Amino acid sequence: MANIASFSFDPITTTTQEGQIFTTDILMYSGSEPVISSDVMISYNPEVLTPITDGASDIQPGDFFQITDAKILSPGKMYIYAINQSPSQSGVANGKLATISFRARKAGSTELRFDCIPFQKQTSQIITNDPDLTNIINCTTTRAHSSTVLIEAGNNVLGASTQKPYQTWYVGLAILFAIFAGVIYFRYKRLSQHLKTS
Repeated sequence: MANIASFSFDPITTTTQEGQIFTTDILMYSGSEPVISSDVMISYNPEVLTPITDGASDIQPGDFFQITDAKILSPGKMYIYAINQSPSQSGVANGKLATISFRARKAGSTELRFDCIPFQKQTSQIITNDPDLTNIINCTTTRAHSSTVLIEAGNNVLGASTQKPYQTWYVGLAILFAIFAGVIYFRYKRLSQHLKTS
């Protein structure tokens, strides 16, 4: 039977601003197969995104597994693992595995991707509750499910609100100074002419 199990992101497109935290759901689909454990390998651009986890679990688990946790393997590589310690708790897993959070570091466009390469040691897996602990993931389908993150430049409200009044005040002061200088000049000129005629 062809493997049909896979992972996907929800939403597939996220729009946020620099400095803001956003969340993404990791969805899994095992069809009719009961699942005992799962490994999720996610690639991201560490110059643009920072996962909100410091080794301790900072993710929101779904309802399929007794234990769900995450850690950073290296900059740009996030690992989520989920397991049922009791095989009797294993069941089909069609829905949310976990919710993860990232902080947007700078403006631009980037992607979240699943790492899934058959027979590779560190790869995404969906393991069934059978005597062979079979990995039923479909890597082709899983790799096709990426998520695009659009990060807008932050609005520097304070900078925008203080710069414009400053410029207006500066221009206004220059105009007043020019008028004042003109008045003094004409008064001085009239006074000079009056003294000459006296």
